[in-house]
Amino acid sequence: MFSMRYIACIAKFLVNEAGALALSFAVAAPALFVVAGVATDYAFMVRYRTQLQTVADAAAITGARELSLAQTQTSQVTAVVNNFVKASAASYNSSVSVATTIASDGTSVDVTLSRVWAPFFAQLISNDVTPVVASSTATLIGSTKVCVVGLDETSSDTVYLTDKATMTANNCAVYVNSTSSQALYAGSSASLKSTLTCTAGGYYGYTAAFEPAPLTDCPKISDPLGDRAPPSFSGCDYNKMSIVGTNVTLTPGTYCSGLKIDKGANVTFSPGIYIIDGGNFTVGGSSSISGNNVGFYLTSNATFTFKKDSVVSLSAPKDGALAGILFFEDRNNNPDLVDKITSDDARSLIGTVYLSQGYLQVDANKPVADQSAYTAIVVRSLKLKAGPNLVLNSNYDGTDVPLPLGLKNLAGSRIALTK
Repeated sequence: MFSMRYIACIAKFLVNEAGALALSFAVAAPALFVVAGVATDYAFMVRYRTQLQTVADAAAITGARELSLAQTQTSQVTAVVNNFVKASAASYNSSVSVATTIASDGTSVDVTLSRVWAPFFAQLISNDVTPVVASSTATLIGSTKVCVVGLDETSSDTVYLTDKATMTANNCAVYVNSTSSQALYAGSSASLKSTLTCTAGGYYGYTAAFEPAPLTDCPKISDPLGDRAPPSFSGCDYNKMSIVGTNVTLTPGTYCSGLKIDKGANVTFSPGIYIIDGGNFTVGGSSSISGNNVGFYLTSNATFTFKKDSVVSLSAPKDGALAGILFFEDRNNNPDLVDKITSDDARSLIGTVYLSQGYLQVDANKPVADQSAYTAIVVRSLKLKAGPNLVLNSNYDGTDVPLPLGLKNLAGSRIALTK
C-alpha cells in the first residue's frame, strides 16, 4: 500500500507539471496562431495566382489570335485582351489590372495581370505577397496556310463530319466562323486532321476525332473572296445541253438550264470560263470529265453534282476573272443550295471551291482531291458523309494555278505559349 506521504508527493508533481504545460502553451500560442494564419494566407495566394495565371494564358492566346487572324491595330488587340480579362475576372469577384505588350515585329502578345489583396498575417512577414502577379506570352510560330473556311456565322454543324468521313488538311488550317456552341462536329468514326482548327463558337462530338483539338472562341474572319468580282456574260450559247454516251470537247461559253453528262460520255473542257446559268451541272452514268485551267460560274441557282460512278479531273484557270477558282457560286443564289461530290474518282481538283451561299456535300467512299497540288474550300457549310477522305493539300508551288489573293492574305500563324 502507498503511504499518504508518497501520494502527496505525486499530486504535487502533477500540479507543477500541469502548470508548466499551461505556461508553455500560453507562451507558444501567439506564434502558433501566426503560423496557422500565414499558412492560410499562403493557400489563398497560391489559389489566386493559379486563377490569375489561367486567365493570363487565355488572354494572351486571345490577343495573339486577334493579331494573327484579324490583322488588327495594336489598340484593338489591347481592347480584346482587356474585355476578355474583365469578363474572366468577374467570376472571381475581383478587380484585376492588365498590361498588354505587343512585340514590335507583331509576332507575340504579352499579358501581365495583377490583383491586389489584403492578407492579414503574411504581410507581417513580407511586403511582396501583394499584389499577386501572373504573366503570359503567346507567340505566332511559323506560317499557317488556310485550306477551309466555313462562312456561316450562326448555324450549328457549319463543318460536319459523320460516319467514317475523314478530312485531312495537310499543312493548312480549318476555320469555322459560326458562333454556335455546336459549330463544328466530328462523329466517333470520323476524323479531322489539320495544322490548326479554329472555330468562333464551340465544337462537339468525339474529342479524339480531332487532331489537334480545335481552338474555340476564335475571332470571325471576313469572306476572303468577298471582294472578288464574278465573270461577266450575256445571253445563252447553249441550252439544256445533254451529252450522252459520246466523246466531246466543249468550249467556254454560257450553258443555260444546266449541263448533263451521262451514260459513259467522255467530255474534255477546253481552257476558259464556263457559265452554268440555271439548272444542274451533272456528271454520272460512268461518265468522265477533264479540263485544265477551267472555271465554272454557277448563277441563277445553278448547282453541280458529281455522281458516284463519275470520273472527275479539273484544274482552275491560271489567270482571268476566275484565276485560282474552280467553282464560283453567284452571291445572289438562293441560300442553302447543295453541291455534291459523291464520285469515287474525283482525285484531282486543283484550285478553290467558292460557294458563299451554299453547302458542299462530300459523300464518297474513296479519297477526294488527294492527287491535287492544292485544294481550298470556302463555303457557307461543309458536310462530309459516308466514308470519304477529303484531302486538302497546300503545295501552292506544285502547280501553275495561283492561290487566290484573299486566301493568301489570310494565312496566319500557329499560336504557342512561350512564357
